[in-house]
Amino acid sequence: MAEANELVGAVRDLIERSSWAQWRKDEFVRAIEALAEAQLITEGVIALPGDARFRERFAAAFILFAIC
Repeated sequence: MAEANELVGAVRDLIERSSWAQWRKDEFVRAIEALAEAQLITEGVIALPGDARFRERFAAAFILFAIC
């Protein structure tokens, strides 16, 4: 969790230095935060015991979410 927070903080610093409008900066930060949280959830689901096929489908859905 600490790594995700550090990454989000670093990304926020870079975004704040950009010339983007504030609304665009805010949207981008929200997207990065959502991806960081989704990564933690995905790692947790993959680590759960049980149906490997379900974990594969969940991971595939996360990858598609991240690409979008």
